[in-house]
Amino acid sequence: MKKLGLLFFFLFSTPLFATVKKAYEESFASSVVISDSDVVRFGFGNFDPVNILEPLSGGNDESLDLRRQLQVFALPYTFQLDEESRINTHVSYISQSQEVLFDNLIIPDDSNDKIFTAYADYETSLYRYDNWLLEGNIGAHIMHYDNVHDYNSAESRALKSGVEGIYFNTTANSLLADFGLTLSRKKKSRWGHWLAKSSYNHFFGKGFGGDETTRDATPSGWYFANSIRATIKLDQKLKHTESIYLKFQRVDLGGDARSAFSTGHYYEYGGGLLIDTRPWTSWFDNIGIGLHYNEGSVLSGGSIVIYFNEE
Repeated sequence: MKKLGLLFFFLFSTPLFATVKKAYEESFASSVVISDSDVVRFGFGNFDPVNILEPLSGGNDESLDLRRQLQVFALPYTFQLDEESRINTHVSYISQSQEVLFDNLIIPDDSNDKIFTAYADYETSLYRYDNWLLEGNIGAHIMHYDNVHDYNSAESRALKSGVEGIYFNTTANSLLADFGLTLSRKKKSRWGHWLAKSSYNHFFGKGFGGDETTRDATPSGWYFANSIRATIKLDQKLKHTESIYLKFQRVDLGGDARSAFSTGHYYEYGGGLLIDTRPWTSWFDNIGIGLHYNEGSVLSGGSIVIYFNEE
């Protein structure tokens, strides 16, 4: 059971609450990062490899519980304008259902947090040389947050007047601008290809609408992701091309995103099997399945993931 966590308020710790403004800023900042599947990967069948390999050693149960509480769905789509530019979009839904225990109480409350995001950006090539590519993008997130909280005891209901409409049973909205730069180098080989990629995103915004106590939120932050990826071809005689996919990544965080994840950086790595779908459809390039592991953040743990349009 997490003590006084709200989704995104998985950022929360005692004393009872941070300032209202800071809490909602961290909520929206964490959602910006989580909805970017290139820097945080969620799946199903969450596990802690420490417990699998060494059952008596413990492991980070709190982080694993948090991964299990979270549901993350994102649907991306790219509109290719020409060879050098495109419009990237995604819609995402993040939810967390958990038990919330106030200090000095025995019976926990039930709380459910949801955040919906619609995102679009314009991305274009700024410089290209040999296998190097520099790209820039500018976009915007429109976000809606909603909390439903049930007070399950007379003691927690006695505290209701101090938190209702402020932290619990609230709605909030935010509009954020997002600017990014990506430098990558892709090299093809007989065995497949490898890709080195560095991307920086900076975002900031302002709350609007929703409950009055949430409107002063001004979320801002940045994240810097550096990754190395390799796609290794298998039997090319097959009609469908199968490949082994490997990825190692470090993500650095700043601003409200750093506070939300309780760290300045974390690592993600994993791999799996990709199938090239281009012989059958032009809607996407590949699909696959694999295992990914997050280390060093409040979301530490592993999961089975579905790949879609991996580079």
